[in-house]
Amino acid sequence: MDDGPRSYASVIGDLVASRSAGGRAALQTRVTEVLTAVDRDVAGIQPPTQTVGDEFQGLYGSVGAAVEATLRIRLLLRGTSDVRFGIGWGTLEVFDAKSLPFQQDGPAWWAARDALDTIAKAQRGREAPKGWRTAIASETLGGEVPLINAFLICRDELMDGFDERDARIMAGLLEGVTQSDLAAREGVTQSAIAQRITRNGTYALLRSHELIKDMVWNP
Repeated sequence: MDDGPRSYASVIGDLVASRSAGGRAALQTRVTEVLTAVDRDVAGIQPPTQTVGDEFQGLYGSVGAAVEATLRIRLLLRGTSDVRFGIGWGTLEVFDAKSLPFQQDGPAWWAARDALDTIAKAQRGREAPKGWRTAIASETLGGEVPLINAFLICRDELMDGFDERDARIMAGLLEGVTQSDLAAREGVTQSAIAQRITRNGTYALLRSHELIKDMVWNP
């Protein structure tokens, strides 16, 4: 990173096929609950907030935090709605701080929109892995962008096979909940939890996620 203007990791989330979902009021309420919960666990510069239509936006001080937020949001919304995410790394212009999350512009947001459009375009052309939901774009990260995107593609493809219980278990593990407590929540044995997270790749996902957070994509 250079010593120029501060860069941020912006996140734009877009609910998938939400217009065809029944009970849109309940959907929007659940999205708000999830965004609030994730903001408690992943502190951001600007908390993830619903904006217009099916989108929400958040702002983070590092790419690692943005990647973690997108993971937690998708896990908690499993069974309610899937989400596409565009992550952008760049500088930010704030036109009116009192109007957040509106009245913003700048490379961070342009890059996030480009990343979101990349996923949508690839999926329309059936040129993308079916589970791909998250991408990053940036004019300043250079060669790190394809490396992060490679991780995100694999992460999302693995998560695509998760059912709601898998998602709840992984979300719990991210919060530090023990396998025994997760078993009690789910009404199963601790052995059943251990077998499930070994079989479905949860351990691999947790470990790779921790490694990616330790990388140097921070201000």
